[in-house]
Amino acid sequence: MQAALEPLGRLGRTPVSGHVTIFEEVLTGLEAVLASVDEPAEPAEPAEPAEPTEPTEPTVPAAAGRPASGVEAAR
Repeated sequence: MQAALEPLGRLGRTPVSGHVTIFEEVLTGLEAVLASVDEPAEPAEPAEPAEPTEPTEPTVPAAAGRPASGVEAAR
């Protein structure tokens, strides 16, 4: 993506009459980037299954003045 935008750096030192050519270069580069996104990717290697973890108690967001815990604080 960055390479597609690099020609814009030449705008300041190019006469206005040459700007169209630079914009066309940028457009062509951006179209190539977008086309590559549409291409199907190579299938990824299957990931190793994650190790099972111990279940944890769900937490509830703390209300004003209350601790954030799934279990009420000491009564």
